[in-house]
Amino acid sequence: MLIVGNALHNVVRNKGRNALMILIIAIITAAAAVALAIVQAAERARTSALDDTTISAQISIDHSAMIGKARDTQSGGVDMQSCARR
Repeated sequence: MLIVGNALHNVVRNKGRNALMILIIAIITAAAAVALAIVQAAERARTSALDDTTISAQISIDHSAMIGKARDTQSGGVDMQSCARR
């Protein structure tokens, strides 16, 4: 009981210091809560943006260009081996 009595006596004796400590702790707690809210909002926004993004692409071969290059090769024009390396 002596420890509790001494603690209460210390709290009453140093009112200014204790008020300042309570204020600092409240500010730190509020800043941590705001930071956590920002992180969660950013994560939700990223997840939502990725879910809403649809990617559609199609890769096809240009047959007419290939036929044209093959005809050029037969007539002594373009070398197919050099075209394949590009």
